Amino acid sequence: MDKFNISVLLVEDDRLSLVIYSEFIRKIVNDVYTASDGHEGIAVYREHKPDIVITDIMMPGIDGLEMIREIKKIDPTVKVIMISGHSEVDYFIRSIDLGVEGYLLKPIDNVKLKNKISELGDNILLSKKVAETEKKFQDFAALLPQIVFEADMEGRLTFVNELALKIFDYTKADLDEGLYLKNLVRNEAGKAFPGIMKTLSEGNNFQELEVRCRTKKGKYFPALIYTSGIADNDVLSGIRGVMVDITSRKKMMEELKTLNLELEEKVKERTARLVDEIKEKEKAEKALIKAKEKAEESDKLKGIFLANVSHEIQTPIKAIMSFSNLLHTPGQDEVRRSELIGIIESNGKALLNLTNDILEFTRLQSNTVKFYKINFDLNLFLEELYPVFETLKRKSSGKEVNLKLSLPQKGRPVLINSDPSRLRQIYTNLISNAFKFTHEGYVEYGYENISHGGIRFYVKDTGLGISKQYQKKIFERFIQEPKPLSIKKEGTGLGLPITQSLIEILGGKIWVDSTPGKGSTFFFELPGLAGGQEKDKDTPKYNWDDKQVLIIEDDIQDYIAIETMLKSHVKLHFLNNPEQALEYCSKNQDIDLCLIGWPVGKTKQASESLTKMRTFHPLIAMLPKTMKTGERASLRKEFADIITKPLQQEELLATLDKYLS
Repeated sequence: MDKFNISVLLVEDDRLSLVIYSEFIRKIVNDVYTASDGHEGIAVYREHKPDIVITDIMMPGIDGLEMIREIKKIDPTVKVIMISGHSEVDYFIRSIDLGVEGYLLKPIDNVKLKNKISELGDNILLSKKVAETEKKFQDFAALLPQIVFEADMEGRLTFVNELALKIFDYTKADLDEGLYLKNLVRNEAGKAFPGIMKTLSEGNNFQELEVRCRTKKGKYFPALIYTSGIADNDVLSGIRGVMVDITSRKKMMEELKTLNLELEEKVKERTARLVDEIKEKEKAEKALIKAKEKAEESDKLKGIFLANVSHEIQTPIKAIMSFSNLLHTPGQDEVRRSELIGIIESNGKALLNLTNDILEFTRLQSNTVKFYKINFDLNLFLEELYPVFETLKRKSSGKEVNLKLSLPQKGRPVLINSDPSRLRQIYTNLISNAFKFTHEGYVEYGYENISHGGIRFYVKDTGLGISKQYQKKIFERFIQEPKPLSIKKEGTGLGLPITQSLIEILGGKIWVDSTPGKGSTFFFELPGLAGGQEKDKDTPKYNWDDKQVLIIEDDIQDYIAIETMLKSHVKLHFLNNPEQALEYCSKNQDIDLCLIGWPVGKTKQASESLTKMRTFHPLIAMLPKTMKTGERASLRKEFADIITKPLQQEELLATLDKYLS
């Protein structure tokens, strides 16, 4: 981009900023003058008369506003850009009152500064061009050549000056042969000469008439004609006049009109830009207020969460410590020791569940939760969960609650495609809550068919119910509806937010229908569930009943997904690190293949253990999809085969078939 042929005065009391900004502005305009305070700025302006003044507001001596006020006395039309490190409205209003063209806040955005200088540069150059055009027009008007002519009453030209012959492309011979004014001058009606003669015959001078003139070569041009009569003994005998070619004047008027339109458009654009800037500022302020309120709410919720977590952690830990101490008490029989160990195990599991909830919530917040969708029988899946939920019910001591399972297509396989481990987690969270707040009646879970072959899952209870004002809030993190003092408060308020997040990541939705004192029903729907009553006959059958596979995986959710895919095809063993796996394989020679979730660990011992295991069994690595290509290529040398997470059941079975068949 070419520089603007204009000059800029930069006034800034900070030396470093002065150097940086001046160097940046020199890339935009030809001349840059600098000053470090208001007094020096006024002196430099008097000497050089720059086109634009860019000044800081807060400076020693006199500030930028006072300096501009003095410079405006010298030249009221000077263009000004104010820069300030303060966002007070007072400075902005005072700057507007001075008539500044721009107001930028520090730290200055170079793009905004460049755009503002470019905008003012365009306006200045345009104004200069207008001024030059107007001056040219004035000079031209003062020196405008005139066509002088005389004609008789018939309009035959009797005299023209040399300029007339030159302009109309005629010769002296043409004039002698006979030239008529009516052939050279026409108005829009084609009756210029008769109109002129009529006016002159009435004793009036014809002051001005715009006409179209035609040259010998057929070229037309506009002109103004001024005429008066030639009297012979007070009798009109002819006319005398002057013609002025106004081609340049008309062209300049069109240019001026165009320039005025351009200036008006620039003003509109600048006004619109200023309005947009004000709106953006207001929008930013509202966003800042909203963010502040959100941060305050988040801090409040975190405080509630920490208080809940602290209580929930302390309770099982205190129980574990207390009953562990009781185990050391001498003279206790085996029955009593078993009771104490059971209490310790129960509290340990409670602590583990709490830790799992917190870790799961963290993974959901960071979008690192893994999902593995496979085809499975929904009816069989829900029936297998029944004894698990019966165990949950028995732990709710003192509650006469029945557990019900509703299967609308019982006895027939219903195939769906989803993540069974996540669906189990969703049901477990909802049913645990149902048992927690249901003292009598029943808890029912299952699904129902809806239109277009869809499936709606639900968990229903006859418990305390949820008030209308909390039916949406309970899905927010750390939020729990206040309960009567007779009801023991449990949990951290993460169960339902985790459940909702899992369902939403799977593309579904969850809602609750509840009446206080009568119970609640939680519904949820998941998309893409391909339903059916018969298994796909084209699906390959894999049966390795006489084979054993060792799964080495440190992520329990990944293990559950792998187990679901393989448990009906091969006998499985599970360990969570290579060191244990090496020891296990050395003692159990029946293992046919190792399936390894890599990286299980980053220790040197882990790598050495894997190297030793290759001599006994084929090793297949399960690598995350995000692993870099180079790292993946280097690992191909270490393993018999590689498959990518998230796992697809058919790919996993086909890969194992190469080594187990």
